[in-house]
Amino acid sequence: MIRNFPKNKLKKDGTISHQGEWGGKPPIFKDEKAFQKGIESYISYCSQNEKMPNIAGFAYFNKMGRETYYEYARRYPHTKRVFESFIESEWVSRLSGTGATGAIFYLKNAFREHYKDRTETDVTTQGEKITDSSLDVEALAIKMAKELKKKKV
Repeated sequence: MIRNFPKNKLKKDGTISHQGEWGGKPPIFKDEKAFQKGIESYISYCSQNEKMPNIAGFAYFNKMGRETYYEYARRYPHTKRVFESFIESEWVSRLSGTGATGAIFYLKNAFREHYKDRTETDVTTQGEKITDSSLDVEALAIKMAKELKKKKV
């Protein structure tokens, strides 16, 4: 069987274009072990240069975008959880220092599902807490009607 391949596409400079033949840019990490080695290299770099580890720094260190990091994180969820737990523990340990404001800010933004300002509101009616029985609309309407009659008399 003879196949007819399309004619070579030429670039503006006259050379042959290989666009689309290899499926894009080669992966930065070929497998999970390579991803783990990249993380270990970044952690080593951070400790040698006294830098706090973070996802943006890891992406920059490995010459990739943050979106690419998240693609690897989806592909290797266990490694992602271990790495992000390490990052969190490093930032939490920084809370004991004198300048904890930056660490608090980072934790609230990077791990917002675990670190957030919590506002609790106590909802009451005329000083009484709402209970299941007070949610009965008919009973509440009768109670309010009686109170209105008392005020009119």
